[in-house]
Amino acid sequence: MQQPLPHSTPTEDGNAGATRELGRTGRTIAIVIWTSFLAAGLATTVCFALFDPALLADTPLDTSDMNTHRLAVYAGGFFFFWLICVAAAGLTALMLHTEAHHK
Repeated sequence: MQQPLPHSTPTEDGNAGATRELGRTGRTIAIVIWTSFLAAGLATTVCFALFDPALLADTPLDTSDMNTHRLAVYAGGFFFFWLICVAAAGLTALMLHTEAHHK
């Protein structure tokens, strides 16, 4: 019989499961990524509810490639907001986990 791994939960047949608990750092990274993803989704929704990506097109009414252009702007905007949100959430998490050095 196989020895259980640390932090693993035995399955019904008695074998150790392959899943492991995340440590403090792993949980922090997962929380930062997930919350920033949600915030970026909200920011993208609000931004593009107020702003039409078609305004960035080179030609005013070139509808032949407008959907591709619009989707590219939506995707680029989402990843831009996600990058900003990851930076903000990561900095916050770093500051929360840093011990204060008082004299």
